[in-house]
Amino acid sequence: MNSICSKFGKVVLDKAFPCYGRVLIAEDEPTTRRLLERYLKSESIEAVHAESGLEALLKSFAEHIDLVLLDLNLPVLSGAEAARRLRSDGFARPIVIMSASSEESLAEECKGSGCDAFIVKPFSRSDFDDLMSDYFKRCREEEFEAAPETDPLLDEAIREVVKEFVKNLPSRVAKIQSAAAASDWKAVIEETHKLRGAGMFGFMRLSQLCGKIESSLRAGQTSAVAVDVSDLAALCRRIASRYAA
Repeated sequence: MNSICSKFGKVVLDKAFPCYGRVLIAEDEPTTRRLLERYLKSESIEAVHAESGLEALLKSFAEHIDLVLLDLNLPVLSGAEAARRLRSDGFARPIVIMSASSEESLAEECKGSGCDAFIVKPFSRSDFDDLMSDYFKRCREEEFEAAPETDPLLDEAIREVVKEFVKNLPSRVAKIQSAAAASDWKAVIEETHKLRGAGMFGFMRLSQLCGKIESSLRAGQTSAVAVDVSDLAALCRRIASRYAA
C-alpha cells in the first residue's frame, strides 16, 4: 500500500508520558474511525472522536487532547479550516490531516493551515504507526514490558470492523448507482470519494476504482461512468459474497 505523508514540522509531546495520551479522531466515516481507534488502542493511546470540524474544534480544548487527527473533508468545518482555527485559538499540540486526495495543492493548503503532517488515504497500519511514533514513544520501549508482536484480541476486533465495513457496502453502492442513474455527478463524486477509504480495510482494487470514477467526473468525463459504476457494484458483490461465506 503506497501512501504519501508530508511532514511540515514536529511538535514534540511531553515524553514524561511516553506510552499513552489522547488523540482526537475527526472522521465522519464510522468504520474508518473505529479502525483508527483500534490502531491507537494497540499502542495504549486513548481515542476521542468527533464527526465534524466544529466538534473537533470544541473537543480539542475541552478534552485535553495531545494530538488532533482531522479528515480534510469534514462537515461544518473542513479539516484545514478546523486546523487554522485551532492554531489561531492557541492550540499548540500536533495536528495531522488525512485526505483521500493526493493533490499537491491540498498538501500546501494543509501546511498553510498550521498542521504538522498531511497523510493520504488509504494508508497502511505501519504507515500510521510510524507517523504516531513521531509524537508518542512506543509502548514497547525498555521501561515498559514488551507487548506481544501480535495481539489476537486486537486482530479479532479489527476483523469485526472490516466486517462492519463490508456489511455497509451494498447500501453505499446503491447510493452511487442511484446518483449515477440520475446524472447527479456531484453526489457520485462525494460518495466515491468517501469509499476510497476502502483501501484502509485491505480493499485496494475498490479504492482504485472509486478513485478512477471520482477523477473522471472531476475532469468532466462522464461517458464511462456507467460502466465503471457497474464494475464497482460487481466488485462489491464479490467482496460481500466472500465475507458471507
